[in-house]
Amino acid sequence: MFTDATAPSPPPREPRRGPRTPKVVVILMFRARCLQAALLVATLSIMAAACGGDGDHAAVRRGDDTPSSTAASSTASDDAGSSTTGIQPDSTPTTAEPAPTTVPPPESAPPPPVVGVFGTVTAGPTCPVAQVENLCDPRPLVADVEARTADGTLAARTHTDQAGAYRLELAPATYTLLAVTGSSSLPRCLPTTVTVHGGQAVQANIGCDTGIR
Repeated sequence: MFTDATAPSPPPREPRRGPRTPKVVVILMFRARCLQAALLVATLSIMAAACGGDGDHAAVRRGDDTPSSTAASSTASDDAGSSTTGIQPDSTPTTAEPAPTTVPPPESAPPPPVVGVFGTVTAGPTCPVAQVENLCDPRPLVADVEARTADGTLAARTHTDQAGAYRLELAPATYTLLAVTGSSSLPRCLPTTVTVHGGQAVQANIGCDTGIR
């Protein structure tokens, strides 16, 4: 049995639609979306305000830090100037040196004061008979004068000048003065005893015998 090719095809089927959403539910969903949008806008506004405040605080902090930066740069400039001129700050603490202590020498008994014995050495007579026009005065004698202690120890020695004058420095004591001429015979000088007192100069003249009669 043959089918007619020109026969009309059956109409297409319409797709099945689900159940329709009620209008009340659509309105509620729209309002929820609006509320979410409002909340999002409010959140963004708060965040923007917060970000703006932080920027102001940062600017204030940057302004506060400016003097410190200026001071630091000034200090760096001063240090650079010191380095350039060669002047370095002295950071070494100075300590006071202790004063040197002077140790006094040990005290000792002061020596006895030195005093002088002085006089002249003469020799006479110089002529056999003294006369009015010729008195035969003693003549100065050049000699060595020695001062010896009681036990014979030599305490001092000196030499007379051309006028026969001498001077000895001796401590207070008793001495025997001897005039030594270098001759074993004449003139003969007798020992002279003298006592030296503290603070005084004693005169002691020594006479020698020429042997002229």
